[in-house]
Amino acid sequence: MPHPVDVAELKRAAVALHAGAFAMTSHTRLGMVGGDDLPAGLSLVVAGVAGGVGASTVALAIAEAGGMDRLWDVAPAVTSGLVGVCDRELGVTDALWREGRRGRLLVQRSPLDWSCTPGECPLPPQGDHAVLDAGWDVLSLRGARGWIAKVVFDSTTPVVLVSRCTVPGLRRLEVALELVDPTGGRDVRVAITGLPSKRWPREITQPAPVARLEKAGRVAYIPETKVLAMRGLDSQSLPAAVLAAVSNLH
Repeated sequence: MPHPVDVAELKRAAVALHAGAFAMTSHTRLGMVGGDDLPAGLSLVVAGVAGGVGASTVALAIAEAGGMDRLWDVAPAVTSGLVGVCDRELGVTDALWREGRRGRLLVQRSPLDWSCTPGECPLPPQGDHAVLDAGWDVLSLRGARGWIAKVVFDSTTPVVLVSRCTVPGLRRLEVALELVDPTGGRDVRVAITGLPSKRWPREITQPAPVARLEKAGRVAYIPETKVLAMRGLDSQSLPAAVLAAVSNLH
């Protein structure tokens, strides 16, 4: 038997319908297409070359260290690395984005569920000085619909690509660099995770595109910390070493 629907739920449904964002269940998928418009106020996009490389950590560190106003999290909650980073929740916007505060940083999380695709994400609330955690890796976004993919491959938007320091990770990084900056004129930066220091392991050769970016001061090495490795991102402060490591990325 269907559950009773209260006035507040009806109001939210009406707002979602007007915005083109629709609720999805295991039985029904009605849309939520966000279109191809670029969101207003975006300063920087952070995208991993694969899952689990630390892109959310880099995005949060840049937003905090760079004094940004807001951080957009577009990943479905089940795959997001930013779910627990707020110290207080602020509720849901008219467009169903969930908002919270982490100190002065406004964190806005998309209404996508686990079954959604990037093209179904509605545009985020308007605002200035925003960092986008792209939610999906660069290679998965190639050819995808919607504004998230468009931003990642938009030549006018600065982008930070995140990779772990492994042979497979660096292969994907080289491919991702070619995809996001085929002409070499874009503001591209790279964050390398998984190195205990700036010295490259003997088993791994630094790719030539990364060497060129490092010479230009556009490569950052993000140290691993036991605290983050164990608990992930939460409402506690990021380690000072991580915040310092992203100083040339924002």
